[in-house]
Amino acid sequence: MKPRVVTQYELRSPRVRRRWRVVIVADLHNGEFDDILVACEGADLLLIPGDLIHRYPRKAERGIAFLRAAARRLPTYYAYGNHEDQCDDAFEARVRESGAVLLNNAYCRRNINCT
Repeated sequence: MKPRVVTQYELRSPRVRRRWRVVIVADLHNGEFDDILVACEGADLLLIPGDLIHRYPRKAERGIAFLRAAARRLPTYYAYGNHEDQCDDAFEARVRESGAVLLNNAYCRRNINCT
């Protein structure tokens, strides 16, 4: 496995009153993830902006396992990318059962209630 590319940013805003550590994982493509879980330690939030799987929802076991493992550790939010364009209701049900919040045509307000 090639080493992960990790980019760190520090953003400040007078509107944010406390320090947040947010991890963003993009383009996992149903790959290995143990090292990612280690990088999530101490984070407040995990965002997954798509391509959790590699195009075919029937071959999504590692992606779903990553969602489950991450959601047990910290609040996890997932939005579909272009590799999820063939996903059906069964895949969506598996995502929702993982404990992660699926943001599919949805959003979260300040108090993290999603609609």
